[in-house]
Amino acid sequence: MRINHHTIFIVMILLWIQGFNASIKAAGSADFELPQVNLPAIPATSVSIVDYGAVSDGKTLNHTAIQKAIDDLAAKGGGRVIIPSGMWMTGPISLKSNIDLHLEQGALVVFSGDFNLYPDRNGLITGKDLENVVISGQGIFEGSGDAWRPVKKFKMTERQWNALLESSRVLTNNDSIWWPSQDHINIKRPRLVRLDDCKRVLIEDATFRNSPSFALDLSDCENLTIRNVNVLNFWYAQNGDGIDLHSCKNVQIIGARVDVGDDAICMKSNRGKPLENVLIKDCVVYHGHGGFVIGSEEVGGMNHIRVRDCLFLGTDVGIRFKSARDRGGLVTNIDIKNIDMVDIREQAILFDLYYQAGLPIDEHGMITRSADAQVPAVTETTPRFQNISIRDIICRGAEYAVIMAGLPEMFTQNILLENVSLTARYGMICMDARDIELRNVEIINREGPALHVYNTQRVMVDNFQIADGVEAAVRVQGKQNEGLKIENSDFSKAEQPIKHVEDK
Repeated sequence: MRINHHTIFIVMILLWIQGFNASIKAAGSADFELPQVNLPAIPATSVSIVDYGAVSDGKTLNHTAIQKAIDDLAAKGGGRVIIPSGMWMTGPISLKSNIDLHLEQGALVVFSGDFNLYPDRNGLITGKDLENVVISGQGIFEGSGDAWRPVKKFKMTERQWNALLESSRVLTNNDSIWWPSQDHINIKRPRLVRLDDCKRVLIEDATFRNSPSFALDLSDCENLTIRNVNVLNFWYAQNGDGIDLHSCKNVQIIGARVDVGDDAICMKSNRGKPLENVLIKDCVVYHGHGGFVIGSEEVGGMNHIRVRDCLFLGTDVGIRFKSARDRGGLVTNIDIKNIDMVDIREQAILFDLYYQAGLPIDEHGMITRSADAQVPAVTETTPRFQNISIRDIICRGAEYAVIMAGLPEMFTQNILLENVSLTARYGMICMDARDIELRNVEIINREGPALHVYNTQRVMVDNFQIADGVEAAVRVQGKQNEGLKIENSDFSKAEQPIKHVEDK
């Protein structure tokens, strides 16, 4: 029988949690079925844009010819509009039902940076209220985003910044933001692809590069498949998201390769309509503010989202949940499994309900919120994150392993972390959270405690593994902690098994 720090620690915990309710709810929710996603049906007829007068010289505007090909074929019942190999300059393209816009290998479609060509500035490629829509092929859509976007000075080297100043000296915000021209300051920047209220959509194989704003922006679409695409925006691209879903239903994103300047694969919902039934699988993110992201807009709610078998390499955050008190809704039944990450700049896993306001955490990982601060009332836009399962995760290199920050008026709840191994500078912070399970979790941190809890309720820890010599296995802050249960965990490697600290 082993009597060591482990046994002593368990006794300390049991004394600390007098009145503990042993029946902790099962956290997370991975047990749900996703419906089949129906693919579009496109007639076998095809035409080439060359037959409508398109010229592949990289200077002739071809959007009139491309649009004529789309409109004519749609009027005949639909089919494939072929863009052959070559360089095709164009303005806006409007899709139609029963059309496959197909780029052959070697096709490069370059959208003009002349904003006068895009009067509504909704998107470079657009479609609304359509059925059976396809964008396919091995070619490239080049969005000419540098002709539209502002650039922040801190994202540039001195040489790059001076090169921008040679092309334009329109600066704002104390000369820290560069603009292509004075006229660009107040204009709306279009998405590269914007589809609204469409059914049976397939976007497959093509490359989408250098968008003025979000690259693939899909809103209120149903039966949507995005497969084997490449989405590329420069890392400094302002609002340069990769793939954004707003209130879509029945979605598959399979085999995407994303390298962008903002969130990579991002889930959002509009007021009154949820995002639901989404599968994301076999995707690789090379750069982005977050690899897989929920938020920051969830007012319509989200339900039944599954993420599987993805790689995040060098993203700012790996798995990112973000919201704020005026942007929230119910986000539930999220199942994330088998994600490998390396060189994450900030948090491997983040729940941030203080988006843009800033997390109340200081440089030592202490919670800085006043214990006497007034707690806001719960409203319809209070964010609610619950029933979330995160399993089989490896991250090698991050600033923080995990930050799970709920709100005092609305705890994050029913969250499972299982078979998770994270290497980071700092460990895990869990604040304003309820019914949390950590099963087979390894936190290998260099500074601070492995786990810091603040105002948590019913946290179950089973086989929690820590680094040698860590400051504390568990640091406890706040006056509202209750129901911490730790089992099968040897904390003899820590300088202190448990460390109580006073509120700031």
